[in-house]
Amino acid sequence: MIIMKISPTTNLNFKAKFISTAQIKKFDKEAKQFLPHRISFVELEPENSVDVAAVDDIFNSWGKVDMLSKIKTSFETMHFYPEELSNSKFYGVTVQASDFNELNPESIMGIAEISPMPHKEIYLDFLQVKPDLKADVLERQYKNIGTAILNSLKEIFDTIRLYSLKNSVEFYEINGFIPMTKGNFLEHVWEKVLRDDSRHIL
Repeated sequence: MIIMKISPTTNLNFKAKFISTAQIKKFDKEAKQFLPHRISFVELEPENSVDVAAVDDIFNSWGKVDMLSKIKTSFETMHFYPEELSNSKFYGVTVQASDFNELNPESIMGIAEISPMPHKEIYLDFLQVKPDLKADVLERQYKNIGTAILNSLKEIFDTIRLYSLKNSVEFYEINGFIPMTKGNFLEHVWEKVLRDDSRHIL
């Protein structure tokens, strides 16, 4: 466990790497319904001390939610002891559309940590959506944040593996993940069907 002191931050900025656009839904007051809305999928850089402080800023802003706490610990470990988590990568979705060298942490709506494996396969370690945008929040402005992260990862990788808590099973299965085990901590797998992949014949 890492113990570190980070000074209180104000308007900290990420220096994130833009990967692609992603689609969520935003509530339109005039139409009185959720409509498609484009956001940005970015990679966060644990080697950057500003990013470490900004993740801490998000952690304090969102509250001590379990998955974010684990992501924060991994991010800090990667920063101070990169050899311990040398393969871990961190991604986020943000409503910000440009100037990613100065990405405001207040614009981040979800974060994920992955562990890459051979053959474009990953293990999804943790995924956390901003608490006031989760599905059980009645008056949220945006939705489908978690799905946007998964869809963005699906564009990059061919296979995604994860272990889901029982209360998240429905979410992952709606998003195309197949259960591989039974119990309270379920392994799920999503695979891309490729025409030139010997595992799948189309």
